[in-house]
Amino acid sequence: MRPGAEAQRRAAGGALATRSPHRPCPVGLSVARVVAVRGRTLVVEGADLVDGTPVLDIKPYVPFCDAVPGAGAPAWVAPEAQEGPEALAVGRVHLDAAARASIAAAWQQAQARRRREERLYDDAEAFLQLVLATLTRDIRSVTQRQKVPRRRARGQRGAGRRGGAGAGGGLLEDPPG
Repeated sequence: MRPGAEAQRRAAGGALATRSPHRPCPVGLSVARVVAVRGRTLVVEGADLVDGTPVLDIKPYVPFCDAVPGAGAPAWVAPEAQEGPEALAVGRVHLDAAARASIAAAWQQAQARRRREERLYDDAEAFLQLVLATLTRDIRSVTQRQKVPRRRARGQRGAGRRGGAGAGGGLLEDPPG
């Protein structure tokens, strides 16, 4: 493929060709209970839909991310896997000192802009723990997790996924196995 062709191909996909909630997309999200599967037909109930509305995608309910009282989920999406390895686990998250300082500074700036006294987190360290807990979940699809990154295929050092926070950086390592 010629240089730039890959970017052009991706750009032609449009907003509806993505599943990213941060991109403009007129497709709504709704929680529904799967009642039955009959061949290629999925029967759901409790969805906030008008009869006949197409369902474009079905995702599993993830109890530690979604909040629906009384909902159930398969064991492989539990916060601690009961059957085999945890599906969304990242082996290790490391943030260097500069990344930690950048997160703490961002928390301080956010607190300075607040108009109310209420806080979700008492201090920057509690907020940092939320960031680390969030990064320990690998939200990539199974297909994406199974792909070998190019830098690994070429035998380069630093096989984990790198991310940055301001001037600092971090490393997410895939779990063994």
